[in-house]
Amino acid sequence: MKSLHTYNGVTRFIIDKWYLGLLLVSLVCGTVLYLKHEHKFRPIRSSFVPAATPPRPLPFDNKQISTNKGIPMLIHQSWKDENVPKQFLNWQQQWKDLHPRWHYHLWTDEDNRELVKKHYPWFLSTYDAFPMGVMRADSVRYMYMHHYGGVYGDLDMDPLKPTDDLIETLDVTINHSAIVGYMGTKYEHAHNVPNAWMMSSPGHPFWMFCLMRIMTNNINGENRAEYLTGPVLLKEAVKEYTEANQRITGQNVKGVDHGDTKINDLHILRPGLIFPYNWEDSEKNIDVCGADKAIINSDPCRKRFPDAFTVTYWTHSWE
Repeated sequence: MKSLHTYNGVTRFIIDKWYLGLLLVSLVCGTVLYLKHEHKFRPIRSSFVPAATPPRPLPFDNKQISTNKGIPMLIHQSWKDENVPKQFLNWQQQWKDLHPRWHYHLWTDEDNRELVKKHYPWFLSTYDAFPMGVMRADSVRYMYMHHYGGVYGDLDMDPLKPTDDLIETLDVTINHSAIVGYMGTKYEHAHNVPNAWMMSSPGHPFWMFCLMRIMTNNINGENRAEYLTGPVLLKEAVKEYTEANQRITGQNVKGVDHGDTKINDLHILRPGLIFPYNWEDSEKNIDVCGADKAIINSDPCRKRFPDAFTVTYWTHSWE
């Protein structure tokens, strides 16, 4: 009888993926059972009560979207309504101009809640209970990645090159990749994996892992946006997900905290590619990349980073 190792790793790959799926299912079921037992499905903070509106259809489905290496050619951005502030319009248009073959969608608060209600109803009471709008905006962008895939970018993010060029540089697992980026070389910094930009194929389990982590943090009483739903949450989720992946697969990937790293199907891009303007070390470039300067003229900042694919001006519009 042939051993498992004679199949060039295929059988081992299937087993690894089966175990990872089992781990995720166990996490989801365990969280749901705990919440039910503790009666914590009710809102536990001040509720977000939307205006009474008839159900509205979601804007598109994945069958309409072309893909590149399994990444849907779909750009997600969001604002409370369709009236995007003037300061963001040039950067918003830049996404459209650089991606003529991509579908662009601006999500509104109304769209977002309908997405949660229709596809993640178990999260709705938590979503409505968040005391800050940014917590809802953070949470739902993980759902964009999980349900639809594509690319998410904050409205103060300026694309410098077509996303197709970035995808071509990546050794992605077709139809099964999640991609985030480091901001700086201080890899231990809690905010070093911002959720201002993300890319994924649809259905990737990492994003469900993030949502489960949000619910756990919420139950534990975390009320700081960055830690509950934002960049600190995302960095912690990357760390925990990769550690779980290593335990399951037996792979110990050297250099996980030093950028441009791939852990099975989760990519962490090296500093300088996505977030070249590091707000923690902004003195070097604030003269041309500070939000007040970039709003007036973005070209000087764009020229500072010839190797980058995007730059974020960190307007902190959520504060």
